[in-house]
Amino acid sequence: MSPVVRSNWLLLALATLMSLAIYSQLQQQNGYLPITALDSNSIEHLEIWQDGKVTTRLVRRNNGWVHASSGKPAEDPRLADTMLHLAQLPSLHHFSAAARDLRAFGLKPPRYRLKLDDLTILIGDL
Repeated sequence: MSPVVRSNWLLLALATLMSLAIYSQLQQQNGYLPITALDSNSIEHLEIWQDGKVTTRLVRRNNGWVHASSGKPAEDPRLADTMLHLAQLPSLHHFSAAARDLRAFGLKPPRYRLKLDDLTILIGDL
């Protein structure tokens, strides 16, 4: 094999390695951020609103969820854990809903509101 051909193969191998490194870096940067950056273990209060009315209001006590008004254990303790899990799912878009008209994005007014301590997440339909 001539030195020119060997040099061409070496340059091709280097270009391939550099391309793979750049592609890998771009893939890592395109990872979607979660809806919230909250630590689910630090949330103490959870409220679920539907059509402008509070349907569920829970408080964390002794590693369990109880109703804020009565202090009785939640009927379905998985509800709070599910809501906290949903709040940490990846989100394709991040923007302040208070500063935008959601109809401009093709969304109906939100029917649900999830309040985690001081953070409120609006949940709507297309």
